[in-house]
Amino acid sequence: MSWRVPGTIGVILNQTPQAGSASGGVRTTASNRAPLNPKELSAQPRVARSKAGAEFDCVRGDTIVLEAAAPTAPGRSYEWILRAEVPVVLPGRLYTEDNPPPARTVSGTKQGAKITVVALAPFTAILAVRDAVSSATSLPLPVRVQPRRWTTGFKQSAEFKTFNKFYSAHFLAEKHAGSNICAICGTDEPYSHQIHRPKDRLDWKPQFSVKQVEDPGGPFHGLWYVEKADLRIERSLYINSELTSGRVFKLNSRKDTLPEYREGLKARVECTKLHERLHGELVKKKLDEPGMDPAPRVEALLADDEESLLEQASTEVGLKENFLSNATTGPEGHGELRRRLQRELKATRVKFLLPRSEDDDEGIAVETDLLGFSDSG
Repeated sequence: MSWRVPGTIGVILNQTPQAGSASGGVRTTASNRAPLNPKELSAQPRVARSKAGAEFDCVRGDTIVLEAAAPTAPGRSYEWILRAEVPVVLPGRLYTEDNPPPARTVSGTKQGAKITVVALAPFTAILAVRDAVSSATSLPLPVRVQPRRWTTGFKQSAEFKTFNKFYSAHFLAEKHAGSNICAICGTDEPYSHQIHRPKDRLDWKPQFSVKQVEDPGGPFHGLWYVEKADLRIERSLYINSELTSGRVFKLNSRKDTLPEYREGLKARVECTKLHERLHGELVKKKLDEPGMDPAPRVEALLADDEESLLEQASTEVGLKENFLSNATTGPEGHGELRRRLQRELKATRVKFLLPRSEDDDEGIAVETDLLGFSDSG
């Protein structure tokens, strides 16, 4: 049988027939007392100001209230049996998608008609009600816990900033013309990462705030989880001012300069801007692929201790960082850049004037392959 109380979640009673009775009632020990009302085994999961969707009861990390539907009565006890099965990161171990953390059954019990539970994952609650003459338990009540909607942020500036580096006939490397760098680290940060991390670190541990659950009797008591994560890709675009206003620009802007050279430098500048902008677009395209964003995997992590949690969270980011970097650098990334530039550019070989030294005011005409950049830069 099942009962539903307005504003509650109805559950099915697991009732024990009375000895010698042909009908399925609740076992009693005194004939002059009424058995428990089945409605008392309805429970109401609720959270104040929860952001959970309609199909969920709460969001991961919420403190949820479980309350028996009927009011308490003298001599009546209420016990909640709480159980969940969750993957837990073990100390000294690192995991991948192909080798996930082992599942563990976690459980706890709480007393009272109304209890609170810190919810880190979906769990079940069984309500047992007893008094002097009868007892009954519900079938497991599922509590639906929604993962937090975590994503890795992405932002790339629309405008170009400038840096100044001597650009001559002897230094034609693409990295001397422009750059796409982490906007948070600043202009002195090399092509070392896509997802931001501090300059002085090779891991992402500082990007996480972790917390241990303090909920005695709750199924997740003592476990650690990531409370907050700061995962962002923010890119700034730079072009060498030598090409836009400096020595190279002035050499190719003189009245006696051949139009071919002026157009060649213009093409060089347009190609550099497109090249650097495409770096970010390729990263965003890879990040948007299913399963490529590390944030949802970090959001779900549980561990026995703080350091194991931080290590695994950083590992999750690092594994995806490799894919993101390869999408925009090296043979894979620069191969795609060349294909995109080939489609966009009107010409891929141009000629313009470049100084031979810092005191050269005449310059020398140099032919440049706009697609000839190295895969290592």
